[in-house]
Amino acid sequence: MSKPEQALLRELLQSHTPEHLLEALLIIEQADYPSAFLTHLIVLQTFYPGEQYREVREKAAALFKKIAPLELQDFLRSVPWREAFMTNTEMRERYLRHLTAHPMIDKHTLGKAALHLWGGDFNFYIRTRMLQAEEVLQEYCLDSTFYLYNTPIESLPDELGNLSSLRCLLIRKNKIKQLPQSLGLLLQLQVIDASENELQTLPDSIKYMKRLHSLHLAHNHLHVLPPEIGELHQLRKLCLKNNKMRVLSYTIQWMEQLEYLDLSQNPNLNFFQSFEYLKNCPRLKEIKLCKNHLSAPLHNLHALKHLTTIDLSQNPQLPIKETFAAAHEEGFARLQSLSLDGCSLPSLTLLPSPLLQRLQYLSVAQNALSGIDADLAALLSFNCSHTHVEQIQPEHFPFLRELHAAHTPLQTVPHCPQLQQLSMDGNQTWLTQGGLQQLKALPALNSLSLRECQLETLADLKDCKQLNQLFLDACTCADWEKLLLDIYDIAHLRSLSLNAVQWEKIPQRLARLRFVEELWFEQLPENTDWECLFELLTPLPRLKRLHLGHNPSLKQLPPAILKLKQLQYLDLSYTGVRQLPREMSKNKALQKIRIDGVPNAFIRHAQMFSYDWFEFSVCAQSTDEQTNQTQQHL
Repeated sequence: MSKPEQALLRELLQSHTPEHLLEALLIIEQADYPSAFLTHLIVLQTFYPGEQYREVREKAAALFKKIAPLELQDFLRSVPWREAFMTNTEMRERYLRHLTAHPMIDKHTLGKAALHLWGGDFNFYIRTRMLQAEEVLQEYCLDSTFYLYNTPIESLPDELGNLSSLRCLLIRKNKIKQLPQSLGLLLQLQVIDASENELQTLPDSIKYMKRLHSLHLAHNHLHVLPPEIGELHQLRKLCLKNNKMRVLSYTIQWMEQLEYLDLSQNPNLNFFQSFEYLKNCPRLKEIKLCKNHLSAPLHNLHALKHLTTIDLSQNPQLPIKETFAAAHEEGFARLQSLSLDGCSLPSLTLLPSPLLQRLQYLSVAQNALSGIDADLAALLSFNCSHTHVEQIQPEHFPFLRELHAAHTPLQTVPHCPQLQQLSMDGNQTWLTQGGLQQLKALPALNSLSLRECQLETLADLKDCKQLNQLFLDACTCADWEKLLLDIYDIAHLRSLSLNAVQWEKIPQRLARLRFVEELWFEQLPENTDWECLFELLTPLPRLKRLHLGHNPSLKQLPPAILKLKQLQYLDLSYTGVRQLPREMSKNKALQKIRIDGVPNAFIRHAQMFSYDWFEFSVCAQSTDEQTNQTQQHL
């Protein structure tokens, strides 16, 4: 069997879809040494229940009967179905002894499948591999980062504590119910991202991780944190979004470095008592309380003296006026950024005037606002998306640099001389009434977002002399070839985002965007011809940054990727890419490859490359839900 056939077979067997498995069986049948694949045939006919896999089981059984010795066929007939031993430990252990004793079983191959075949028992997976636990765990390590994503495992082995050099533990989107006590042995650990698991508690040994500065526990089942959490004196970011928290531990006031705290989607949390502890955190600057069903005034919110950022979005019953009443008495003295999206806010006058005059960033999206009736003298960024605002007077925003007015009836953009970033997503009326012609009066405009719009022409944008970023995510257009010709005429354009565009055919004029340095192609249709797309990118002499995230249909990089000699940054997050072409290691320009949410097999393959290449988004925002996968670039 040739190396390309081996690679194709490996890819097909890892996909777990009936169509791909049937194709794999055909390759096995035509192989020179079909008996080498006996283990795969055992797996395919034994551990794929369900009607959709019936043909797979039948063909695997027929081929197995054709090539397997009689003693091995007798052994297989005694094997119970997956459902029979999933919950029976004794049966599983007996089955394991049979497997390890049989000379014709490829233990390494079967061990690789065990993680998916036997549910969440990581220790059983290790024993099936017939390797030391540390050896198995090292397969999920990339230098000082342990990465395990989207598996059915329910717990990690105690041997994890033996990986003493770990600095990042990224175990997102599994089914982990508890972390091992040995976690406290990881004295160099700086980041833990255990989001989207089933954690109910944390081990008290967490207190020994004195260097931990980021702890992300969003989307779990936590009711309370252990008191030992307060001994994490270097912790700066703590995310507890979407848990079942009732009260914060009193020891949280010992966290001298805590700056960021996300308590969103914890509707049962006792905020009054929790704030009594938080007000003693001297460096707490940012707090998020989104979607917490808040209905009573947060009178003690002003007690957090050092807050610069507050997010109270999606709390429609929250009494805004009473919550910020203390601003009349010099409360919220350091507050710079406030988000009140979806808070049933009818008017900005509910907020105290001294507070509004100090704010630099204000978001009031998804409210019933019909106008701006307040003085916002210091405001730099304003978001009024999904409101009824029809008009904005420039005198209200003398220093405005960012305006987000998506899905509003706004028909005229205010002529703010310092406006640099403008978002008019979904504003079809503004477009049809000559909205693009208004942009000539914005001399500083360098970024424009027209997401979710129906476009016909962008010819007027050639007169925007400073425009270097254009976002057309999820836009529709009858003639993309013509539209790309208009984009070609934007002399200073350097970054173009085409996320989630629904092309019937990839436009050939992509190859003419010779001055573009950054391209975004996230969430493209599943039937995207990736080889064609990459071939069109090869003539672009200045392309340095390429974003391909959230494209699960992208399984491997086409050979044309090797022609992008000038590429410096590549985003492969949440794709199906399992390996890189070896020739990519010769690309001297390449500096970073972002690999959040890639298959675990990629990490084992990436160990052959330089660790400095790879980047994970270890930040508070990384724990947000993936429902809005397209990043907000503005």
